[in-house]
Amino acid sequence: MLYENSYMETYRTTHATLDQPCQVRIETGIITIEYLQDNEPASYRGQEQGPGHFLLTGHESGGKATLHMFEGSNILEGGWVEGGAKGMWRIRLG
Repeated sequence: MLYENSYMETYRTTHATLDQPCQVRIETGIITIEYLQDNEPASYRGQEQGPGHFLLTGHESGGKATLHMFEGSNILEGGWVEGGAKGMWRIRLG
């Protein structure tokens, strides 16, 4: 399923980014998150580790991330590590 009108929030110790547009595609055990970072395309992709639990890798950055959601929810939440930075993120599917 493609969620073209999704929004992402990212949190790190120095600042937060709210309501950043993104696209989310969830297909049989695979999740892909696409967005713009510094006006350049960026993406994370990963596999489902258990129902609603995903382990992702940043295509451009090589970062690592997790996302979790309850069945029937439109919210994904997790953590990420990219280079020396780490934080949390939340995605509202839409």
